[in-house]
Amino acid sequence: MSNKKTTKKRLAALEKGKVKSIGFFEAIPLKLAGRKDGQRGLPCEIDDHTWYSPHMDAELNSYREFCSIVWGATSNWGGTELCPAG
Repeated sequence: MSNKKTTKKRLAALEKGKVKSIGFFEAIPLKLAGRKDGQRGLPCEIDDHTWYSPHMDAELNSYREFCSIVWGATSNWGGTELCPAG
């Protein structure tokens, strides 16, 4: 069977919802690969529809720190420099 026929057959099965679940011996390498990905710092799903990424978490923390520094600097100005008419 050619690749096109195989692909069409799989897509048709997916549309019908008739897809076999993965077996025990297929699940073991996938679980090990997922743990390796977690050790490398790739995103992972920790709860239902909740994803965690150490890299994105570090970026978010640095952005929050930057915003708090900028917000603190603007609040010390007193606002007269930004709005001279006010």
